[in-house]
Amino acid sequence: MNTDYTDEEIEIGQGRKEIADYKFNAAVPSQRLLNRFWKVLIGKPEADDERINLRGWFGFFLGYMILLAAAVLVGLQLVRDGVSMEWGTALWVVGGMMFYLSLCCSFCPLPTTWLILAVGSGTALGELIGPEWAGALDGALGGFGKVAVVALLGGLATTMANLNEYHIFTFLLRYKNIGKVRQSRLHEWAGKWFNKGAFVLLATFCFVPIPVDVVRWLAISHRYPRRRFFAANMLGRGSRYALMALFSNTMGLGLWSILLIQAVLVVIAITRVLTKVRAKRKANK
Repeated sequence: MNTDYTDEEIEIGQGRKEIADYKFNAAVPSQRLLNRFWKVLIGKPEADDERINLRGWFGFFLGYMILLAAAVLVGLQLVRDGVSMEWGTALWVVGGMMFYLSLCCSFCPLPTTWLILAVGSGTALGELIGPEWAGALDGALGGFGKVAVVALLGGLATTMANLNEYHIFTFLLRYKNIGKVRQSRLHEWAGKWFNKGAFVLLATFCFVPIPVDVVRWLAISHRYPRRRFFAANMLGRGSRYALMALFSNTMGLGLWSILLIQAVLVVIAITRVLTKVRAKRKANK
């Protein structure tokens, strides 16, 4: 077998290799991320400084979402079979609310205010799903009982979404390009500010109706303990949802009034984002 190559053939071979490497490396970031995520799901749990079993968490979260979907189907079936209109309605409405809220996080920024206000208000819920369904829910839970359910289970659903975000961000921070944010001076300074009253700060920003995700991201990047993260989110979001549902129930808000409130909050959030983008562009110039 002849292994002697001319200089021209060697140069052609090197050129082809460089082109192939370029094409491969251009797709590497997304491929690495997908491959790593897939290994997390099907491979053995990794031992790392986060002490987080990502595969276990995603399996648990998937099972949790399947359970909520099953609750909705069971509730609808109870109504269809005439077993219990009231409790069947309560099961599918609350299960559907929790399923939706469990998806809402930074990676899926769906609005949540409208749903909490709508479920809390019998008037708006009647316009949304029909007066018969809304009346059945009120019959099962009552006015203040419904407020308590929205606060506790709605808060739990949002906390689950934030915990899911916690695990996804932790996974992303393992990459050098993303994880190097932990080495910045700004991150170090923000950590000192955050650690002075981490629980109170996190709970307070979870209570504020205008989304302020940066505090939650700060907690994740500084490896804030998940149990405290869970408790702070439950306290903040549960309190916010309780006041929102109570206000909506007492005032008897209609669906259009609720949608207007949600629209105002969306505009405020978009304005904040655009302001940050403009400031960043000016800084880069």
